[in-house]
Amino acid sequence: MKRLSLKSVMLACAAILTLTFFSCEEGTGPGTGGSSGPITNLTDVAGNTQGNIDAQAGSTITVVLDAISGDNEMNTVRFLEAGSDIDPVNTRVSINGSGAAANPVLLFNAERQQLLWTLDIVVHSDESVKEYAIVVTDDAGVTSTESFLVNTVPDVQSVLAMAFAETTPYFWPGATPSIDAGTSFVVGLSATRGDFQLFSLAVYENGNLVDISRLDYNDVAFGSNPSGFPAGDEEGFFAEIKVVSHTTIGATRNYNFVLEDTNGDQVSVNLDITTNGPVGTPISQSITGALLNAGGPAGTGGLDLDFGVGTGSTDGDAEIRDLGINSGVPLDQNWFQQIAPANNASMRMTSLNLDQATFDGIAFTEEILDQWNAGTDVNPSPVVNIGDTFVVERNGTYYLIRCTNIEVTAADNNDFYEFSIKY
Repeated sequence: MKRLSLKSVMLACAAILTLTFFSCEEGTGPGTGGSSGPITNLTDVAGNTQGNIDAQAGSTITVVLDAISGDNEMNTVRFLEAGSDIDPVNTRVSINGSGAAANPVLLFNAERQQLLWTLDIVVHSDESVKEYAIVVTDDAGVTSTESFLVNTVPDVQSVLAMAFAETTPYFWPGATPSIDAGTSFVVGLSATRGDFQLFSLAVYENGNLVDISRLDYNDVAFGSNPSGFPAGDEEGFFAEIKVVSHTTIGATRNYNFVLEDTNGDQVSVNLDITTNGPVGTPISQSITGALLNAGGPAGTGGLDLDFGVGTGSTDGDAEIRDLGINSGVPLDQNWFQQIAPANNASMRMTSLNLDQATFDGIAFTEEILDQWNAGTDVNPSPVVNIGDTFVVERNGTYYLIRCTNIEVTAADNNDFYEFSIKY
């Protein structure tokens, strides 16, 4: 038998190995003459091989396409959904941040040899499973395809929510809570954002915004009402909201807490607060009276608070008087519009002006004394405005007065204030 040389055996093995390698190469197809096609790889943004995807219907997914040319330069990249071109491609496929200009996308310059694309793809809006394919074709018509399945699920939006903490020491509307008038109560509020960040919290009393001097957020005074949030709380919070209640004894008022997000969506929770108070000395009078400009007709400029009757500014029955006019300025500007105590009376301006409802609810002389103790001595007052509230003391009687109206007359000195009076 003729023996083969070692050299002949090695050449034969090399030929077999070479044939085996080309028969398995990717991108080879009918009619290509055995040319090597594009080499492609599809990953997620973390570099992991892209598998099938579960996504919300109509949402955007992100994949990364890496492609290198084979024997021929790459020519186009096509995007398919369920076997058909994705359309409109410019709004549903973004390449490195820019909408795709066409489908297929024609390649130019260096991208004909190699490309690395981050692709944002808007998936189908119905609930179903569809195949997505990215097909890279070279100049010889050889293709390489990367495909994956997308299973769409309903687009369930996150829900903006807020609730009371129903545990002591907080207040919640399980029953109508009662507290002493003018004292504070605390609610515990837990809130979660939805699709948008939290924007503001507003607190209302019977439909009116509560003054910020009566509100704390986690022991920090509100800077405004509605109020924004400390850093981080716009994502959600648990907070203690302290509210100083109304001062009307025996009244029930509704306190409403309204949460709003940056999209303008709102949720609210509310509770009723009833105010109690110790039994005191009932007020004896609740009347009104007018105090005229002291620079007007004779016999004006004073006010007897016992009866709400106008007097002369020096009359012995007057508890307060008007300061009159500045004769050195034009008639329509000459009224000082200031008041002062008269006949050894004293006067204090309350630290917090009372709204009419709160004023009307005051029922005991002890409440007027509380306003006196919290007030500031004034003699004379600043320029008086509607809503300004004073306590006047004379001979042991405390008169609570609130300016309810001011009439300024430009042609004469018949200007006047109107006051509500309690004592």
